[in-house]
Amino acid sequence: MTAVPPLTTKRQTIATSSARQARILGLVESIAEALWEARDQLGPSLTSGLSGAALLLGHLSLRDGFEDMRTRAQDLLGMAVEKVVQAPLPMLYGGYLGIAWSIEHLNRQVFLDMDEDPNASMDDILLEHLETGRWTEEYDLISGLVGWGVYGLERLPRPSGRRILEKVLDRLEAKATPREPGLAWVTPPERLPAWQLEQAPHGYLNLGLAHGIPGVLHLLAAMAAAGISPNRSGRLLTGGMAWLKTQLQDPENGAYLAGWCPVEMDQAPPTPNRVAWCYGDLGASMAMLNTAHLAGNVRWEALALSLARLAASRSVEDSGVMDVSLCHGSAGNLHIFNRLHRATGDPLFLAAGRAYLQHVLDSHKPGTGFAGFLHFSPPDPAKPGPVQEYHPEPGLLEGATGVGLALLSLLEGTDWSWDRFLLISTPSLVPAR
Repeated sequence: MTAVPPLTTKRQTIATSSARQARILGLVESIAEALWEARDQLGPSLTSGLSGAALLLGHLSLRDGFEDMRTRAQDLLGMAVEKVVQAPLPMLYGGYLGIAWSIEHLNRQVFLDMDEDPNASMDDILLEHLETGRWTEEYDLISGLVGWGVYGLERLPRPSGRRILEKVLDRLEAKATPREPGLAWVTPPERLPAWQLEQAPHGYLNLGLAHGIPGVLHLLAAMAAAGISPNRSGRLLTGGMAWLKTQLQDPENGAYLAGWCPVEMDQAPPTPNRVAWCYGDLGASMAMLNTAHLAGNVRWEALALSLARLAASRSVEDSGVMDVSLCHGSAGNLHIFNRLHRATGDPLFLAAGRAYLQHVLDSHKPGTGFAGFLHFSPPDPAKPGPVQEYHPEPGLLEGATGVGLALLSLLEGTDWSWDRFLLISTPSLVPAR
């Protein structure tokens, strides 16, 4: 493999004028204040509660004039720990694993407090869970093995972090299924909702970053780069990428990747997909680009950029964006295009980022929603009563906290490491080598 040049950050900024930067900082501050005021009503989780709010306030505290946010962030984390019984599952996004990730991340990146190890007992619990019986839970980022691996990466270079990653690799290897011309990871039918089970009665192969194979590949590349059984992790990575390339569809459909492929089919039916982090070309492209840089593979880099450029060529109106969330809205697209432009200097990504920034700013309506933002949730047919598709949402993945972090990352000097839990940034592996 040929080495890929390191990513550079000497690029134009998406928010160019001083007036726009001031407005952005004002919005971030208003979101942070709203989260602090609402702290007693928040649950503990990373993606919808106190741990995610602590992430925003902690990173905001690194800016001059906002140092007081540091104490608030510490208080929010303490409240999350007190409410941990409300997040009883070992999941990165909605469970206690995400709280532990937030503690580790903020202690290292913001608080710089590593005298004690508050997660030592957590690692013991996770290792015991990984070592017992056959893994019957999800493999994905949101609620499964990949999320455990993201936590393990954050714990490096601690020996327990390395052991967690080794056990996660064992489980991913055991769950890998041969698929010509490589291998893949299957979501079994018992994990599917009724409507998907009708279309994929034997299970499916998920092509999205949030729940699928692109997240596995990024994690495997990070493991190999960190020296976690590099021969095994590299073999799985090469096999998984070989299969994923067979799923590329005609870009005339509007996207290279569909959402998922039924197990009984060799390729997913041609399907238009929205521009988003969770599913579709954009999130997958960023994960694949970092995978390419970790693995030093220029062909994978070219493939990743093809997906990203197709996503950037679609207008906001054609993107499928319904709100401003990180998961599937304009803030997430803004942040990824910001990263892509900083990585490549491609003006196409700069223009796309500015378009999504405008959508975020236009969506801000002071006095409505949470901190002026409303978020979209499709109606649930299982729940009776009036449909409220747009609603206030404070959370990180689908709410105002995520908007605040995406906006904060537009400002010069911001530490972007908060987005490692999204698998769209290259892990900090220097201490692990």
